[in-house]
Amino acid sequence: MIASSKDAATMMVKRGFLFAILAGFVLVLVGWGLYPQISLLGVVGVSLVLLAYAAAGYVGFARIEPGLLRLASVFGLFFLSALLVTARGKSIKNGLGVAVMTAMLSAVAWLVCVLLVFYLFRGSPRQALVFAAEGNLEDFARSGMSDFNTFMMEDFLGAGFFHLLLAPLVAVLFGTLGGLAGKGSWWIRNRRSVNNGSNEG
Repeated sequence: MIASSKDAATMMVKRGFLFAILAGFVLVLVGWGLYPQISLLGVVGVSLVLLAYAAAGYVGFARIEPGLLRLASVFGLFFLSALLVTARGKSIKNGLGVAVMTAMLSAVAWLVCVLLVFYLFRGSPRQALVFAAEGNLEDFARSGMSDFNTFMMEDFLGAGFFHLLLAPLVAVLFGTLGGLAGKGSWWIRNRRSVNNGSNEG
């Protein structure tokens, strides 16, 4: 019963992840349709990384505990997710897998949210205020491009590409550290229980 509920939870998270990837891909294509002048390299780059995510998610989710995939996207949580897995006695490889999948989930969520917000508030005074506060207007003036929205779409695709690419790599680093820390914690607790058992005997 417990195993089947875990399988169901894993399948639910896996489907949600693959749906988020599909949503990200659709939003990238929407941006290309809205601004056909954008560089094809940005569209292709983000799409290829999303396809790699889909392949990794399709294969990898069956081996990972679903509850720990719901951890949020801060780098420290890549460390924490791996630590929690290995502190339970799982392998460092398993902890590393959880950290990487956590990174992939957060990167796809970021891409979907940032593109949705850009499209929903496109051309609004509120969006103009945000872009002015973040220095996007100055960046646009320096870029030499003639259309601001095309510039912003290319900027988002560039940021999306690097978020998608770098998040799992950062997770490997923090996940390895967390996995080693969790394994050390598990080893210490295991040694203590062995020592206590021998003392009682």
